[in-house]
Amino acid sequence: MFLGRTVIIDAGHGGKDSGASLTVRLLEKQLTLAVALKLKTQLKKLGLNSFVIRGQDTDVSQAERQSLANRSNGDLLISLHAGGSSDDTLEGLSCLVCDPGGISFDSEFGGKLAPFQIYTEWSQSSRFDLARFLAAKVRDRAVKHISVRDRGVRALPLLPLRFLIMPSIIVEMGMLSNPGESSRLASGNYQDAMARSIANGIADFFNAIRLNN
Repeated sequence: MFLGRTVIIDAGHGGKDSGASLTVRLLEKQLTLAVALKLKTQLKKLGLNSFVIRGQDTDVSQAERQSLANRSNGDLLISLHAGGSSDDTLEGLSCLVCDPGGISFDSEFGGKLAPFQIYTEWSQSSRFDLARFLAAKVRDRAVKHISVRDRGVRALPLLPLRFLIMPSIIVEMGMLSNPGESSRLASGNYQDAMARSIANGIADFFNAIRLNN
């Protein structure tokens, strides 16, 4: 059905980097890894190949993640994360895409011209429209099937999505700082449902792309 299609799965954080840890019940790195492995299983059921960048609790730098992703010949990338806030009433799922604007090369690269040229070439060749379309499909499935609050599709100048050569999104699966949502995210059944929803959103994306072609 999806012959030859490969999804790259990036479980956020890992190793010494625990991510959001505002609750002792669940660390972000544990949640992202659990859902990544479940997502791999769900994608296989749908006939999709997958490549998991971090398959265990190990340190993987941002540069390594980008390099592994770009060498994997994947069709798209799903980066899994969860949020945390000092406002424990915030909850819900959001899908994030990269906004190529808003980057200051003076502060990040000391005003060097070469990084600016590379970034400009990348931003002009990347399919941000496909990333937004993918994000909407994943968001729609999650909101419909697991009744998670919709925090929308948002475009931000996100470091984890820079210089990736395939449509890429971050799925922020919920807020670990919200007691109720944290409890749901810690549930294996909820993680299964989350993985199924993401997988079905990916299938919706590929089906729509095929129809449009």
